Amino acid sequence: MTNPELKNASKTNQNVAQALISYCSTVDISHIFAVPGGAIEPLFNAIAVSNDLSLVIARHESGAAFMADGFYRETGRMAVACATTGPGATNLITGVASAYAENIPMLVITAQTPLAKFGRKALQESSSVAVDTVSLFTPITVFNMLVADASQLKTAFFAAVCAALRHKKPVHLSIPSDVFRQSINFEELGTLPKEANFVDEEDLTKLLAGLSKSKRIALLVGENVSGAQKEIANFINMVDCQYACTPMGKGFVDETHPNFMGVFGFAGHASAKELLDMNSDIIVCAGMELDELSTSGWSNLTNNNKVFHLNANPECFVRACSSNQVFGSVKTIFQRLNKELSNWGLKSSKENSSLKQIEYSSTPSEKIKPQDLMRKLSKAADARYFIDAGNSWSWATHYLLTSSNNGEYRIGMGFGSMACAIGASIGGAFNRKTTFCVVG
Repeated sequence: MTNPELKNASKTNQNVAQALISYCSTVDISHIFAVPGGAIEPLFNAIAVSNDLSLVIARHESGAAFMADGFYRETGRMAVACATTGPGATNLITGVASAYAENIPMLVITAQTPLAKFGRKALQESSSVAVDTVSLFTPITVFNMLVADASQLKTAFFAAVCAALRHKKPVHLSIPSDVFRQSINFEELGTLPKEANFVDEEDLTKLLAGLSKSKRIALLVGENVSGAQKEIANFINMVDCQYACTPMGKGFVDETHPNFMGVFGFAGHASAKELLDMNSDIIVCAGMELDELSTSGWSNLTNNNKVFHLNANPECFVRACSSNQVFGSVKTIFQRLNKELSNWGLKSSKENSSLKQIEYSSTPSEKIKPQDLMRKLSKAADARYFIDAGNSWSWATHYLLTSSNNGEYRIGMGFGSMACAIGASIGGAFNRKTTFCVVG
């Protein structure tokens, strides 16, 4: 979600819970995934009389967070994950931590016991002198605040949403049940900042110089390229280069293209590894986190002067060591590259090779093999795939190949939470598309 149109939010005679729902509506939040509880009841009462949000009840709080995760992956719009105080809040943690590791923006709302009961050993107390849930959320959010008075709501909400959209991470607001009921003088929010489209000019000049000297160009596409798929596809077709992707980058490339050499990293293809070996003059890595599974155990991709890493997150460059760095929006970088290269007539030389998969035998009398199942799933039209942690990672990474580059293949390798795909597929299914959840 980037700079949505803010709706007219002139409201009077509201309490904090009602204002919170109104604020969610103004920033285009339409769904809240939650488990009810006593301390969070005022918020549920506000939802019940509102037409602005759709409420989805989960069976477990982490499931609610996974649903919000899947909803964002499918729609590109942030959702709310909500739980009551104490164990309700702590049950959210795995789902929120997974979203943090996967770069998924999410608004997390938890309740607290009334302020007057703080420090008195109240039932499910989670204040700073009990099981301090605000502190527990600190390392897995980019904004984390106890809203202790109605006057704090507007600033806290706006700051939280801005942080979530800027960093693509979860944010957390903890609100005591008595604060939910406080009256508030509703004030409209400001305008949300637009997503920055930028590129470091010096870095881009170095990349262009590297490309101009290269006969064989290899491209490796990572997970942080959402929104740049069209520009990346244009680059591939213009330069006619061979390319590969990481396991989490599979959803952003056409895996049926003749220039596709497969997946590099965990459960990948030998042809992808060969492409990125020393035969290439330059390796352009787009939007990679440079984690263990996407680099085949931190291979020479992180310490190789032939490699150019393109990323809008400078933290990723810490893992790039001596490799070249191009800081900026991946979409903007490829827009600029395509504009410059369109006048060059640059074409990459290619090895006479193709995608190499591990062979296997299959007979009609056998039970369905995972390899066959993945290949059959690949043929589904306009489908979404959510791949759960476990052996499913291996089968889907290697054998489930699709032509869509619209991010419809989702695999959560950042944190590796088992059962995450179950909740995420439910959240994603609200777009009413064919959805496959692969577990096991």
